[in-house]
Amino acid sequence: MKGYQPPSAPNVATVIIILAATMNSSPQSTSLAQVSSPGQALSRRLAAFLRRQIFDEVLGCDTIDAWQVDWELLENPDVLFSDPRKATLMSQLHTRLKKISRMPDQSDDFRRLHFEFFNLRNEICEIHAERLEVCARLYFAQRFPNAVTVQFLPKLAGMQMGNLTRVTLPDRKLLNYHLKTHSGGRLASNSAATKRVDPRELLVYKVLEYLGVGCETHFLHRSLEDVFIATLDAGHADGSSFSTFQRATGIHATCGDTIYGETLWGSLHSQLIHHKDFGEIEDNVQSDSIAQNFLLQMASLDMISRIFRLHDLLNNVDNFGFCTSPTGMPCLKVLDFRIMDEANANVMHEHFGGFLVGNGIFNYSRSHITLQYAFRHRLQVERVKTALHLLTEGTLCKSHDCIKRAREDVLLFFESSQFLDCDIEAIEAVTGIIAELEGFCEALHCNVDFFTSALISFSGS
Repeated sequence: MKGYQPPSAPNVATVIIILAATMNSSPQSTSLAQVSSPGQALSRRLAAFLRRQIFDEVLGCDTIDAWQVDWELLENPDVLFSDPRKATLMSQLHTRLKKISRMPDQSDDFRRLHFEFFNLRNEICEIHAERLEVCARLYFAQRFPNAVTVQFLPKLAGMQMGNLTRVTLPDRKLLNYHLKTHSGGRLASNSAATKRVDPRELLVYKVLEYLGVGCETHFLHRSLEDVFIATLDAGHADGSSFSTFQRATGIHATCGDTIYGETLWGSLHSQLIHHKDFGEIEDNVQSDSIAQNFLLQMASLDMISRIFRLHDLLNNVDNFGFCTSPTGMPCLKVLDFRIMDEANANVMHEHFGGFLVGNGIFNYSRSHITLQYAFRHRLQVERVKTALHLLTEGTLCKSHDCIKRAREDVLLFFESSQFLDCDIEAIEAVTGIIAELEGFCEALHCNVDFFTSALISFSGS
């Protein structure tokens, strides 16, 4: 690595000192013409720092040439820090600098360079978090104009950027909303470029809400990339509580809460431990109302995953759980999921075949034994009967209506938002998003009909 030679232009240490002075300068010393938003100020500091000359001095021209970075874009102060192109380059620089930092005998200049780069990335994350908070404050102020307070607390879990928004109503009731970016949005840990929101994700959140297995859901936005999803805490109802399924099963090598687990699955777990004949197990739990409710709820989760093309759900015990109350049976709630990345969302005969064998695209070999039984080992005739009941009389019998209602909500979100007040490119993007939404809705309607018909045919054969 090239040794550091003091150049005639300001070196990296000098630039860092200038940056620090800019960050700490007094507001009184800034003229009105110089006032800019925090984002614009950060964009200028990034442009001043992300100069090829500075990196050449510390790492050498040969190293920087090999990186093939678009320095012209990085050095342009008119390209905002939030521009996806700049965010992607920043992420690439972060990876390369991190790799070099692990090598022995780093120079003081490199350590200063890496430290300042790290600080600027943190500033980017902080500004994005502040923007999210401003967006949320405006939204919840409009939704709850009489709220006593709206507080923002750290996000409890998950990779997506977000927070816990707590609204205090005049009667002192607390409403907790879990706020996060969409699945292609910003992560809490870095400033990588974001993707445009996937309308399918928004649609499924609203469908689940209307089916009664999801949470009350709201959509906020700053742009097509910065779309935020706010879900009301699953245990918000008076006298109820919510826990993810992980509480019952444990995680990795830890044991779950077996007492809590028995309130969910009744005698099913014990039967699976002591018996190997699945027909005998089915007979033994017929009179157990708790076990029967659990199997019904899991069959609902299975059908939802297959019909709505979801993954990271059945095998992720953090993404679903149960609401419990002193009087009623445990009730399934879905917290999170991912939409399958596939060109065609329509289910076909092979998908139904996957359901019949209890697998298909899903693998339950490492799941809790109660899930393995509900999704795979339970007698095929029982799984078919339960799934058909759900689609014709149970939780999923109003799927078509719920899809229609969710479609209207998502269309209203895009058509009434400021997206259509933006430039031609944004308007064209919204047009494409709406077309994708319409196609997905049509596929979901077909999927509901297909599974219902296939289950009826199989039952009558």
